[in-house]
Amino acid sequence: MKFVNKRAFTFAETLIALSLFSLILMLYLPAFYLEMTRMTELRTETQKWNLFHELVKLDYFSKSQNYPADNFEHYIFNHNQENEILDVASFLCENYRCKIEFSDGSTLTINLEKVDVYEATE
Repeated sequence: MKFVNKRAFTFAETLIALSLFSLILMLYLPAFYLEMTRMTELRTETQKWNLFHELVKLDYFSKSQNYPADNFEHYIFNHNQENEILDVASFLCENYRCKIEFSDGSTLTINLEKVDVYEATE
């Protein structure tokens, strides 16, 4: 079969391929954007919990070693200077309850349970 105008046929193939590619992207990009947004939110939430864990460890270590509270406040100040996303508004640990508030309004609270440690007997 002989085609009279081969250029027009190639152009039509290109338009069809471009249309299919656009359709695939149109279906894929919204889901990709939602997944990227979810990953960013999870990363931020994980960073908040990691920071909270570090502050609780620092607080209880400083209480057990009788360190001054300056080190604790200095740690929060340094963190706020380095990290623009997770700006700590307040942190408080009393008895077995710890609470942290961030400048974006989110709050994390935990209640620590007393763990009894039993030594193994021979």
